[in-house]
Amino acid sequence: MRAETVGEKPIFRSAFKSRRRIITASAFCERSGTNDAKVPHYFSSPDGEPPAFAGLGENWRNPESGESILSPTIIVCSANAWMTRYLDRAPVLIERQDFDAWLSGDDPAALLREVREDVLREWVASHRVNRSGAGDEDPAALLRIADQKKVAIVELSFHVERDLSAKQNTQRQDSCAQ
Repeated sequence: MRAETVGEKPIFRSAFKSRRRIITASAFCERSGTNDAKVPHYFSSPDGEPPAFAGLGENWRNPESGESILSPTIIVCSANAWMTRYLDRAPVLIERQDFDAWLSGDDPAALLREVREDVLREWVASHRVNRSGAGDEDPAALLRIADQKKVAIVELSFHVERDLSAKQNTQRQDSCAQ
């Protein structure tokens, strides 16, 4: 939902007035580039705290089961100058000191603004991010590419060291047997 029209669109107008939510996540991922060469960019808070997105919530009843279901949406706005390298729209982040004003204040539209440039960090993640199939549960897919290479080197050196230890133990056992 676009920040510029969230208070005007009939489908969101009521939720914007009375059912604002804060939606947290460890980060978010967006892809940039052409369709055949999209690059996944992972955005998170530099301090490790989960970003808090401006959201709305609507409840509806499943006609088959009668179950009440919450359907959230995250509000987006124009990307700031830093983020336009990756995308043209970005989620609206609510800063900790603005939580009460967002949830119950009289002027929520005042909080629908571009993200400050120091609030997020970005890195290129694995192409496996947001892809279904084998390995999509692997947390290493979210590591920066440079960190993935370090993990691979550590794993490789661990296997080499383990193989060398096993070989040395075999050699010791052979020399003791003689």
